[in-house]
Amino acid sequence: MDETESSSSDIAGHSIHMALREGHILKSVLDCTQVAFAELIFKVTNTGFYMSADNRTAEKKETLLCNLTLPRRNFEAWAIPPEVDQDDEAEILIPVDAGNLRSLTNGILKKDMLIIWVDPDDVGTLKLEVQNVDKKRSCSGKVKLIDISKLSEHVKKPVLPFEYDMNRPNATVSAKEFQKACKAGTQLKAETIRVIGYETCVMFEVGNMEVTRTFPFGVPKKDQKKVYEGEFDVKRNIAAVAKCCTMTTDVRIYCSGRNPMLIAMNAGESGTFDIYLVPNHK
Repeated sequence: MDETESSSSDIAGHSIHMALREGHILKSVLDCTQVAFAELIFKVTNTGFYMSADNRTAEKKETLLCNLTLPRRNFEAWAIPPEVDQDDEAEILIPVDAGNLRSLTNGILKKDMLIIWVDPDDVGTLKLEVQNVDKKRSCSGKVKLIDISKLSEHVKKPVLPFEYDMNRPNATVSAKEFQKACKAGTQLKAETIRVIGYETCVMFEVGNMEVTRTFPFGVPKKDQKKVYEGEFDVKRNIAAVAKCCTMTTDVRIYCSGRNPMLIAMNAGESGTFDIYLVPNHK
């Protein structure tokens, strides 16, 4: 199968139906990515549901790439076309407008279930339904799909030109502490946050003309060499990432050399979410 052929046209003749117990995950991710990404790509395979966004051709490149991974086993319901279910190489790509999608997820609450489906009789749309059985509440809507032929290949198939040792983050910090550091930038009306990375710790520095605050993450070791340094836009990057912290208990930070800073976290109990940030260039 030629992977580049997977597109929204694959959906037209088939029915897709999946139910995610932790529906708030998609809301948190969209709250985080809304500033940086105009288009999102959903991918369905026989192993799970994935979301990616890549803006390397955009004018503002600070938020480079994001990936949401939700394994199939964590869905309450799962029904996909048999030709995809039985083929490890097959996939369906579903391109959507991020802004339109966020308007449908904005009201999702912590205990809401999110149902995602494609109706073969309603070509070119993705449907979402939010349910809360306990409160007997349900609402639904749909978003038109983007013509995937108009998207760049790297948007359809994001490829990371850099590597990380995922078993060795520079620092692991509680989501609450990470969120506190991110919010400090907004509270102090700072434009940027300075990040200094060492092998086993990361320092966030933020301030204005009157005061500077430092947030140490990880375990500092004596005589450690600095492996990373960069400044990140508060509004476009750091404050946006803080919005994801509601869906996780801790955040893992990876930074070294000229690689983007990787912020990795669990997406509730349903999967993982990674976002790659590039420091401001002077």
